[in-house]
Amino acid sequence: MRKAALRFLAGNLFVFIAVIQMLFISMPSNAVQPITDAFGIKLGSKATVNKKYINKKARHEFYHSFDIAPPTPNKTFTNYHFKSDLKGQKVFDVSGTSSIQGKDNCLDTLENLKKSLILRYGSDIDEARGKHDDGRMYETFLLVGVNGNMIAVACYEVDPWGDKRIWTSNDRLQFYFTINYWMMPIAGELNALGDFSVLIDQSGL
Repeated sequence: MRKAALRFLAGNLFVFIAVIQMLFISMPSNAVQPITDAFGIKLGSKATVNKKYINKKARHEFYHSFDIAPPTPNKTFTNYHFKSDLKGQKVFDVSGTSSIQGKDNCLDTLENLKKSLILRYGSDIDEARGKHDDGRMYETFLLVGVNGNMIAVACYEVDPWGDKRIWTSNDRLQFYFTINYWMMPIAGELNALGDFSVLIDQSGL
């Protein structure tokens, strides 16, 4: 009797576990998140709330900019900034920048970051690549979050050698690598999108 009961429980336990496994398989493994913060700084928060992270402040025509040491830095970036509007002092742009040597290194970093961001924030992406008039190359992408906020990432070549560039191999070229987290629509209204405004216009956003 006891053996029969154990066989019954074992059989039903197997069915129960199988059902649970099927439920987990059918559920999405990564729920898309809204873009709300970057490096520990919350978009829309008051600049004064983040004052302990501020190293330097500057005033521009439409906003304040701050050099910061954020609470949760990322090893990909070496310098960090945020911008706040003049009236409400709300943080609408958080950015990280770094310098990378080598074309392949910069493009690989761009691609790896893109994959990571897509997993977290979704795949609504526009991309652009090409060369400036002086021959310097760039590659960028713009990710639009489910809440309308945006992340812009760029890999673009700098030219420390001037006319000597034509003799420089790809692995010695210098690149800036940047990421911006924008709270919309305020970032666009304050002309803070820079070269990405062209990409946004082309995408119809």
